[in-house]
Amino acid sequence: MNVWPVWGLELFTASAGYITPNTTTALAAQSILRALSLLVFMFPFGIRMATNVTVGKNVGSKRAEGCRHYYRTGLTIVFIYAGIMTTLMRLFSGWFMRIFTDNLETIAEMESTWVLFTFFVWID
Repeated sequence: MNVWPVWGLELFTASAGYITPNTTTALAAQSILRALSLLVFMFPFGIRMATNVTVGKNVGSKRAEGCRHYYRTGLTIVFIYAGIMTTLMRLFSGWFMRIFTDNLETIAEMESTWVLFTFFVWID
């Protein structure tokens, strides 16, 4: 398993405390975005693991067509999921933010990075 995404999120959270003048609000917004990204990330991660197992079984069975089939299926499911989640997060951004907090300052901090965050959800 690759640890860079986890370390990257930790470094972003740590750097948020040094960059902005209002560190409490910035750290709250960053922590919420990190929790939301991890929540959204879990479904594609599970599909990736299942795809690895099924492709590995087909490699062991020397079935190239099965490898291609399961690879394409997993990739399609993840792209569809990413598209749906990105669209929902863009359309209902206020609702997603208010799941975690009602603090208007924290919501304003999250709104300033929401487009970049949804792009991260798409490519992650």
